[in-house]
Amino acid sequence: MKIGDYKLKNLSKRAFTVTELFVVTALIGILSIVFIPYYKSTKDQFALLRSAYQLAQDIRRAQAMALASEKKQGSQEEIYGYGIYLEGKSKNYILFSDKNDNKVYDKQTDDEIDIDFEEGIEINTLEKEHINIFFQPPDPVVSLKHSGGIGEGNDLGNDTEIEIHLINDPSKIKKIIVNKAGLIYVK
Repeated sequence: MKIGDYKLKNLSKRAFTVTELFVVTALIGILSIVFIPYYKSTKDQFALLRSAYQLAQDIRRAQAMALASEKKQGSQEEIYGYGIYLEGKSKNYILFSDKNDNKVYDKQTDDEIDIDFEEGIEINTLEKEHINIFFQPPDPVVSLKHSGGIGEGNDLGNDTEIEIHLINDPSKIKKIIVNKAGLIYVK
């Protein structure tokens, strides 16, 4: 039997058989079962990596703001520099402008931007419970200081390490290292 230029016999040879469709569907199902559990783990690791680089970028942003500003004496709103304030076991950090020239975050006087980590990420460990990474214009001079409690305002030395981790898997960590020369990197 002919339909147009094709024979009905040739049409049946061009289609997929039920067996072929079943095999392809089974393979897709097996691959899905194998890879779906890794999706959440990979998604969480990317969130941790993005959060680490976001924190490093925000520290660089405070540094760039200090580079771009001038120390203005006698003006109505004096800004002495910019910094990042971090607390241990916190899910956020604060970018601040120092208005009282103490080189540490002061909630009463300093302007602030509260920045949250991605969901499921928190600060794991800091050298001290509260640290301030501060950049004073025009150079900018870098100050790494402890604040809150005994030894407030004490210098942390030449560098500080911030460790963030996944809340649901504390073994997955990223470290952000900042030194007094202004070098900021993620490890």
